[in-house]
Amino acid sequence: MSISDAGNGISTAGNRSRSAGNGAPTAGNPFPNAGNPFSTAGNHSRTAGNPSSNTGNLPGNAGNHSSNAGNIRSKSLTRRGRQHIVAAVPRSLHSNNYHPMRVTRIGLTGGIATGKSTVADLWRARGATVIDSDVLAHRALAPGTATYREIVKTFGQTIVNADGTINRRQLGDIVFADAARRQALEAIVHPVVRAEWQRELAAATGIVVVVIPLLFEVGAEKEFDCVVVVGCSETTQLARLVAKGLTETQARARIRAQLPLPAKMYRGNFVIWNDGSRAVLHQQAELIWTKIKES
Repeated sequence: MSISDAGNGISTAGNRSRSAGNGAPTAGNPFPNAGNPFSTAGNHSRTAGNPSSNTGNLPGNAGNHSSNAGNIRSKSLTRRGRQHIVAAVPRSLHSNNYHPMRVTRIGLTGGIATGKSTVADLWRARGATVIDSDVLAHRALAPGTATYREIVKTFGQTIVNADGTINRRQLGDIVFADAARRQALEAIVHPVVRAEWQRELAAATGIVVVVIPLLFEVGAEKEFDCVVVVGCSETTQLARLVAKGLTETQARARIRAQLPLPAKMYRGNFVIWNDGSRAVLHQQAELIWTKIKES
């Protein structure tokens, strides 16, 4: 359940992906190139061999589309800080002794409607074990559970459907309109969901991807070897949410309840920018997957 921790500050202390010459991100623009997370203004997101063909699929450098024809050369990945999608790889990923029985823990996060589930599905197909906190939240809210009873007690019978299930859309409208009520819901749901993904993570081997929309908000980043952030423009977020049946007001309320996306991107070890075609998204996901497997 995508419910935020209201009041969480933006901490960049010890952030490995920050580079000299690139200041803190501004609202709506994580990098100084006017909304382009792959600018070449001397910062860590420089894209020599940009994965985009610069045809609107992925923000890129003007004139860069003729370089490598959409292909990132592997040697460019070894230069720490040159590309934001591999801006900073945790030291634990540089052991060069990957073994399928060793656990590599990946936290996958990002804003609402940015494409986290799509990336998780791609990596599942490549052999990763995927643990989705939204799925765990659905289970926690199932009729008969202690979490279900506590939520109904707190928010009343009006959120219960005729079949006894919780109306998540109606519950969402309540909590996204009132920070205090959102925090009350988080206090009920978050501990249960976190305990479950921690249990599943402890039992897993190989590469394990845990999808947590509010990973930074709940302070879970230290539990992973690296964090991958999936981002897109707010315009794209709104369009995707409206396409799912939300009003623009409802969509904006859900976006505002989370830590600003630029702050998440700034704190991640890897960033995937999903503002264009599915093909470009797949290319970035594959690039990061290969990097993790080879490390």
